[in-house]
Amino acid sequence: LADSTEMAPFRRMMKVVRRFLGAQRVQKPFELFSDWLVVGHVDEFCAFVPANSGKKFKLLLASPATFFELMENLQRQGHGSLKLLEGLKWRDDSDAEITVDEFVSGTALRRFNDEIQRHLDYNRDIFKRELGLDEQDIVDIPMPFRGETKNWAG
Repeated sequence: LADSTEMAPFRRMMKVVRRFLGAQRVQKPFELFSDWLVVGHVDEFCAFVPANSGKKFKLLLASPATFFELMENLQRQGHGSLKLLEGLKWRDDSDAEITVDEFVSGTALRRFNDEIQRHLDYNRDIFKRELGLDEQDIVDIPMPFRGETKNWAG
């Protein structure tokens, strides 16, 4: 896991926004690390949904690691040639289509997503600390990221 010094300095919440949120008195505002995203919006990697237990909500959190586990399971079951993202294009108009085998063996893609997972794990720890969440309050959503440049994900 990354420590706070590794992720700092990062974009900070504007003081006026922090004061506004604090004045709502619902909860103390806290910041997440989202500099690794092109736009930097936290809704690109997390969401909250109602739940009938515990905290009355669950955190849905993107997880490249869970995605790659699913792909490896599909590959072991003999579905390596299964096409994903068939007929879709990336924003740069390149074909998005990729097979399970290509996902699993794409070392650059895997390394990139391993780095993204570290950022997500860092934020997971922030959510746990700030909201008092336990692992059962968090649902890992299988989600790979594609880097648009060396340092950004989207």
